[in-house]
Parts: sequence; structure tokens; C-alpha cells
Amino acid sequence: TLDANIFKTLQHQDDETKIALIKMVSDEALRTDSIRLLSALDPEKPELCIAILKIICRNHSIDITQHIDIMPYLQHRHPVVRGFAAACLYARNPEQCTLKISKWIKSSDPEQRQSGIIAAGLSKNTDFIKPLVNMLKNKNIEDIIPDIIIALSRLGTDDLNVILFPYLSSDRENIRMAAL
Repeated sequence: TLDANIFKTLQHQDDETKIALIKMVSDEALRTDSIRLLSALDPEKPELCIAILKIICRNHSIDITQHIDIMPYLQHRHPVVRGFAAACLYARNPEQCTLKISKWIKSSDPEQRQSGIIAAGLSKNTDFIKPLVNMLKNKNIEDIIPDIIIALSRLGTDDLNVILFPYLSSDRENIRMAAL
């Protein structure tokens, strides 16, 4: 099968190819062979970490903490890695993760805010919708607006089209694309 071939060749590929292959792993293979994918996690390779954590987050029934120590990824220097790591932990410990995500969202540090926004969107916790919508009222947040839009979409925000309409005419292409 394709999944078997991906796992067989993954360790022999360059990072760009690994990322492309990881995106092709089926949900069925994730449920049975997630440990094989998690063994490729490398904190020194943030893009690879993001690809792996993203696919694990796609299937909340996988308990990542059984196979690896996720704590280094919650402290990672890359905000997107931190966000995906928190989202992966959310299903196992929603109370603790909700506190961490809320703290990140309220942070004055833009990278911590970005981590919180990403994790909030992946958490499936609709309680995060209001703080994310309110965040759009702040000034000087252009760098994180696409992340907020994606998070609101993942959370199934009511009246999302109304909220996003003003961003369709943004000067920044990444904001327009996220709003689309």
C-alpha cells in the first residue's frame, strides 16, 4: 500500500520530500502506525515537526503522549510548532491546555499569540471564538490575521462570511487569501 511504502522510505528522504510524503499518510495508517511517524519528529527541523504534528492533529483520537514527550515541543522556539503541539495534547487534557492556549492568546508576545491562535483553532473548543473575533479589533496584528481567520474557520464560527468580508480587500495578499 501507499502508506507502507511511505513509512518504508521516509527515513531515506530529504526533509522536503518527507513533508510531502507525510501529507499523504491516510487516517487509517495514522491510527495503526502513528509511532512510526512520530519517530521522525526532530526539534531541529521545525517545518518537519509542523507537518507531522499537523497530521496527528487531524485525528484527535491518537494519543501522541503515549509515544513521545511533547513538552519540548510546547516550549519550541517556533510558534507554529508550539501551537500544533498544544493542539495535539488538547484531547488528552483539555482543561490544562485551555489555560495554556488562553494565556498565549492574551500574551503581548506576538509569537505566543500566534501559538495560541493556532492551537485554539485546532482544539475544536468553540469557547475560543469570542476571544479570536475580539482580537481582530486590535491594531497592528496584520501578521496574525491569517492565523485568526483559519482558526475561526476551523471552529465553525457563525457568520464567518460577515466577519471576513472586510479582509477580502486587504492590501496584504496572505490576508485576502485566508479570507477567501
